[in-house]
Amino acid sequence: MLKQISLSFIAITVIAVATASPAYTQQDSMEQRRLESQIMELKSEIRELKASTLEMQKILEAVAVAVLQDNAAAIIGASELTNCETRLYDLQARKDQLRTLGFSDKYPDMVNISAMMTEIQRECSALAASEPR
Repeated sequence: MLKQISLSFIAITVIAVATASPAYTQQDSMEQRRLESQIMELKSEIRELKASTLEMQKILEAVAVAVLQDNAAAIIGASELTNCETRLYDLQARKDQLRTLGFSDKYPDMVNISAMMTEIQRECSALAASEPR
Protein backbone atom coordinates (compact mmCIF):
# COMPACT_ATOMS: atom_id res chain seq x y z
CA MET A 1 0.00 0.00 0.00
CA LEU A 2 2.83 2.43 0.84
CA LYS A 3 4.34 1.61 -2.50
CA GLN A 4 1.06 2.45 -4.26
CA ILE A 5 0.78 5.77 -2.43
CA SER A 6 4.35 6.58 -3.28
CA LEU A 7 3.79 5.78 -6.97
CA SER A 8 0.59 7.80 -7.00
CA PHE A 9 2.39 10.75 -5.44
CA ILE A 10 5.17 10.55 -8.05
CA ALA A 11 2.60 10.37 -10.84
CA ILE A 12 0.75 13.41 -9.51
CA THR A 13 4.01 15.30 -9.17
CA VAL A 14 5.03 14.44 -12.74
CA ILE A 15 1.61 15.48 -14.09
CA ALA A 16 1.71 18.73 -12.11
CA VAL A 17 5.20 19.54 -13.36
CA ALA A 18 4.29 18.60 -16.93
CA THR A 19 1.22 20.82 -16.94
CA ALA A 20 2.95 23.67 -15.11
CA SER A 21 6.12 23.66 -17.26
CA PRO A 22 4.59 24.94 -20.51
CA ALA A 23 2.98 27.87 -18.68
CA TYR A 24 6.23 28.63 -16.92
CA THR A 25 8.19 28.37 -20.15
CA GLN A 26 5.73 30.68 -21.89
CA GLN A 27 6.15 33.28 -19.12
CA ASP A 28 9.92 32.91 -19.34
CA SER A 29 9.77 33.39 -23.08
CA MET A 30 7.71 36.57 -22.74
CA GLU A 31 10.02 37.88 -20.04
CA GLN A 32 13.06 37.02 -22.17
CA ARG A 33 11.61 38.92 -25.18
CA ARG A 34 10.86 41.93 -22.95
CA LEU A 35 14.40 41.90 -21.56
CA GLU A 36 15.91 41.52 -25.03
CA SER A 37 13.88 44.52 -26.17
CA GLN A 38 15.17 46.57 -23.22
CA ILE A 39 18.72 45.48 -23.98
CA MET A 40 18.37 46.63 -27.60
CA GLU A 41 17.01 50.01 -26.43
CA LEU A 42 19.87 50.41 -23.98
CA LYS A 43 22.45 49.52 -26.63
CA SER A 44 20.91 52.15 -28.90
CA GLU A 45 21.11 54.74 -26.12
CA ILE A 46 24.75 53.79 -25.47
CA ARG A 47 25.60 54.35 -29.16
CA GLU A 48 23.91 57.77 -29.07
CA LEU A 49 25.71 58.71 -25.86
CA LYS A 50 29.07 57.64 -27.30
CA ALA A 51 28.45 59.81 -30.36
CA SER A 52 27.46 62.76 -28.14
CA THR A 53 30.53 62.20 -25.99
CA LEU A 54 32.81 62.28 -29.02
CA GLU A 55 31.22 65.52 -30.21
CA MET A 56 31.58 67.07 -26.76
CA GLN A 57 35.22 65.97 -26.56
CA LYS A 58 35.97 67.66 -29.89
CA ILE A 59 34.29 70.86 -28.72
CA LEU A 60 36.14 70.71 -25.40
CA GLU A 61 39.48 70.21 -27.17
CA ALA A 62 38.80 73.21 -29.41
CA VAL A 63 37.89 75.34 -26.39
CA ALA A 64 40.95 74.13 -24.50
CA VAL A 65 43.23 75.06 -27.41
CA ALA A 66 41.66 78.53 -27.61
CA VAL A 67 42.00 79.04 -23.85
CA LEU A 68 45.61 77.87 -23.89
CA GLN A 69 46.43 80.26 -26.72
CA ASP A 70 44.79 83.16 -24.90
CA ASN A 71 46.54 82.23 -21.65
CA ALA A 72 49.89 81.87 -23.40
CA ALA A 73 49.53 85.33 -24.92
CA ALA A 74 48.55 86.78 -21.54
CA ILE A 75 51.43 85.02 -19.78
CA ILE A 76 53.94 86.23 -22.36
CA GLY A 77 52.59 89.76 -22.08
CA ALA A 78 52.66 89.64 -18.29
CA SER A 79 56.15 88.18 -18.38
CA GLU A 80 57.39 90.99 -20.63
CA LEU A 81 55.81 93.59 -18.35
CA THR A 82 57.37 91.94 -15.31
CA ASN A 83 60.70 91.95 -17.11
CA CYS A 84 60.31 95.70 -17.75
CA GLU A 85 59.49 96.35 -14.14
CA THR A 86 62.43 94.24 -12.99
CA ARG A 87 64.84 96.07 -15.27
CA LEU A 88 63.55 99.44 -14.07
CA TYR A 89 63.84 98.35 -10.44
CA ASP A 90 67.42 97.12 -11.00
CA LEU A 91 68.44 100.36 -12.72
CA GLN A 92 66.86 102.44 -9.97
CA ALA A 93 68.71 100.37 -7.36
CA ARG A 94 72.00 100.96 -9.22
CA LYS A 95 71.24 104.69 -9.41
CA ASP A 96 70.47 104.76 -5.66
CA GLN A 97 73.73 102.93 -4.98
CA LEU A 98 75.72 105.47 -6.99
CA ARG A 99 73.95 108.33 -5.20
CA THR A 100 74.84 106.76 -1.84
CA LEU A 101 78.47 106.69 -2.94
CA GLY A 102 78.26 110.45 -3.55
CA PHE A 103 77.85 110.65 -7.32
CA SER A 104 75.67 113.42 -8.73
CA ASP A 105 72.99 113.09 -11.42
CA LYS A 106 75.48 114.62 -13.89
CA TYR A 107 77.97 111.77 -13.44
CA PRO A 108 78.21 109.82 -16.77
CA ASP A 109 76.97 106.51 -15.29
CA MET A 110 74.00 108.29 -13.72
CA VAL A 111 73.19 109.98 -17.03
CA ASN A 112 73.39 106.62 -18.87
CA ILE A 113 71.19 104.89 -16.28
CA SER A 114 68.59 107.66 -16.54
CA ALA A 115 68.57 107.34 -20.35
CA MET A 116 68.17 103.56 -20.12
CA MET A 117 65.34 103.95 -17.63
CA THR A 118 63.54 106.38 -19.95
CA GLU A 119 63.86 103.94 -22.86
CA ILE A 120 62.65 101.00 -20.78
CA GLN A 121 59.69 103.05 -19.53
CA ARG A 122 58.72 103.70 -23.19
CA GLU A 123 59.00 99.97 -23.95
CA CYS A 124 56.89 99.08 -20.91
CA SER A 125 54.24 101.64 -21.86
CA ALA A 126 54.09 100.25 -25.40
CA LEU A 127 53.73 96.70 -24.05
CA ALA A 128 51.00 97.73 -21.63
CA ALA A 129 49.11 99.51 -24.42
CA SER A 130 49.31 96.51 -26.75
CA GLU A 131 48.16 94.03 -24.12
CA PRO A 132 44.61 92.63 -24.66
CA ARG A 133 42.14 93.62 -21.98
